[in-house]
Amino acid sequence: MITLLISSSFSQFKVLISNNHDILFNSEKANTEFTNKEIASIVAEGLKTANIDSNKIDQIIVDRGPGGTSATRSGVAIANSMAFGLKKPIYSISSIEIMCLKIWKKNLVPVIGTAKSINDFAFIGFFESEHKFTITYGKLAEVVPQLTANYPAIAIVGQHNELLKEIVKSTTILEEPLEYCDVEFMNNNIDYIIQQDATVNNIVLPITENNI
Repeated sequence: MITLLISSSFSQFKVLISNNHDILFNSEKANTEFTNKEIASIVAEGLKTANIDSNKIDQIIVDRGPGGTSATRSGVAIANSMAFGLKKPIYSISSIEIMCLKIWKKNLVPVIGTAKSINDFAFIGFFESEHKFTITYGKLAEVVPQLTANYPAIAIVGQHNELLKEIVKSTTILEEPLEYCDVEFMNNNIDYIIQQDATVNNIVLPITENNI
């Protein structure tokens, strides 16, 4: 099973190609500098490096944000285009959910993950337990206390850790360093991503302020 994984939510474009989880190409570990290249160019170089024709791809997985708006849309657009052109299934996951899943597996406590937006608003993900994740768009001070009220300990990760430590007072906090979407971790959790997927009509929509 050849899988193409794409992450572009946080401006650093990442591409991984695997065969039954065995990594054939990972742009983060390639000798070539990919940071400023277009996502389509990285995908093309990845296929060339892995010696795989695009028609051999069996499925495509993309993180749909939230993150940098233009970067996220670029990644989602190329993933949708390839899925349509190759007539292959496409699956997606929120960049916050995959980040929270990694922290949850480490600590086994609920996780709050955040990404910045505009006007003091944020994307707030709450990973309560495996297969139980929600994402809310709102103000941290209004949303977070409601999510964490009944838990003796939580982990936090994302772009608002200092603010979260001020807001959450009665709960033990495990602070984790921010690590943007990890394509190797995505590759190791393909089954989870497919189970959680909510893609409609084989088209992925990026997460924005108006589309959670």
